[in-house]
Amino acid sequence: MKKAVLKIAVVMVLAMLVLGACGDGGSALVGRWTSEPRMTPGGVSFISTYDFFPDGVGDAGGTPMTWSVDGNRLVTHISGTLTHSAESRTYTFQVSGNTLILTPSPSGEPINFTRSN
Repeated sequence: MKKAVLKIAVVMVLAMLVLGACGDGGSALVGRWTSEPRMTPGGVSFISTYDFFPDGVGDAGGTPMTWSVDGNRLVTHISGTLTHSAESRTYTFQVSGNTLILTPSPSGEPINFTRSN
């Protein structure tokens, strides 16, 4: 009986951790999102594909990332690699059907993404 209760407790804790990584609105982000390739005025390309997985990890244009949501705020963290510096980005986001609008914080132009899965 004690083992069964312990197993249930472990499953509940794991479920809370997974749901907590997504936050209240995070489940709407789960999936693959793509946008048209774009460049900043300085010649830096914007990430045009995001994969958000339910456990708070994902992929940003081919680079592993973690992500979290707080209200309508999305925070992504990309680990440093040989080709990318480590960076964290904050966006406000809005999901409507198959459209995701990310607006870089503190100010920036909204970027439209389409769900592709």
